Amino acid sequence: MTAVREDIVRELERIVDRLGSMPLTRAHECEARVHSTAGAIVDLTAERSSRELPHLKAHALGPMVAVVGRDYLDIPGNDERDQQVLDLLIALRRALP
Repeated sequence: MTAVREDIVRELERIVDRLGSMPLTRAHECEARVHSTAGAIVDLTAERSSRELPHLKAHALGPMVAVVGRDYLDIPGNDERDQQVLDLLIALRRALP
């Protein structure tokens, strides 16, 4: 596993932990941001074949990010795309309350 992919795994764990530990009222505040980021990762996973994500409520945001992230990590690595995903995850983590 490349260093960038290891960073992706670490960021996924941080985000999932934070979403799982925050009160639902706070998680609700970031639903749109999490959904948008997950959708962007799905788009990068599908390589130009956008798939619609269901709009999940606050209690399911962590599992959604975990699944989307693991699906991404299951595809072959691509340095540019991996960096885009890492950048998306870092921005999401920093934006979380």
